[in-house]
Amino acid sequence: MKISLLLNDFLIYIVTEKGDLEVTKKIYEKDLLEFINYYKDLDSNELDISIYDDYLAYLTDCGFKKSTINRKMTTIRNFYYFLNRKGYIRFSVKQLETPKKERRLPKYLTDDEVDRLLDACKDDLLDFTMILFDLSTGLRVSELVNLRYDNISFNDRYVKVKGKREKSRIVPFSNECKIAIEKYILTKKIKKNSLLFTNDKYLKISRQSFYQTIRKYAKRANINKIFGPHVLRHTYATRLLNNGIKLKQIQLLLGHNQIETTEIYTHLENKKIRSIYDDAIKR
Repeated sequence: MKISLLLNDFLIYIVTEKGDLEVTKKIYEKDLLEFINYYKDLDSNELDISIYDDYLAYLTDCGFKKSTINRKMTTIRNFYYFLNRKGYIRFSVKQLETPKKERRLPKYLTDDEVDRLLDACKDDLLDFTMILFDLSTGLRVSELVNLRYDNISFNDRYVKVKGKREKSRIVPFSNECKIAIEKYILTKKIKKNSLLFTNDKYLKISRQSFYQTIRKYAKRANINKIFGPHVLRHTYATRLLNNGIKLKQIQLLLGHNQIETTEIYTHLENKKIRSIYDDAIKR
């Protein structure tokens, strides 16, 4: 059943059984409508831990205050509990991260997992190009599916991205990515004034469709991680950091408004420093 159809039952439960105030009900409703719209109204059986974790990553990436993220995720967590209680979802919701705790470190793919993921989708030109492009640019999924042909500069190998609050940024991409995009455009005959990535009917690809696509290939590649679209973005940032790119530069490439949002990757920088230190003092 579509989760939008269960929203009213949840709101009634909040007021009648939990005894929450009407004003709390309105906040819950607003938070859940944002969640439902972000995922294009999922079926209840599609809700899992990866959706929950991915939405947490999305809110953090948007630069919301920690208190706002905690409130929104508490709403989603309570909704999960309600659906579990009513039998719509059957996994243990106790596995969900408690918003009051510090965020878990971002999940990302190793180099070997990246290779396996790309190998798993290599026979589908659209899927391969989208996944490779996201790994090469770290775009948000909403930015990726709204990208237009004329946003791409092939000569200089960069894409002009319109991100949060209509702010634009320039993001370079690899030569491998350039070759894949050129082949995709030529094969599919994409016009310069149209969306870059479309389905077989030349219609826009939804965020949820892309989410399902990468989960399919992750399963095929035997990548046993909680997997959402933000994993590709985290992988991009992690690879940059591991190759010497500074946090401030990564902030600009990711389109983060505040450096604090990017600082979630500092654990990787500290790990690298420790590794360099250990190598330096080996006897």
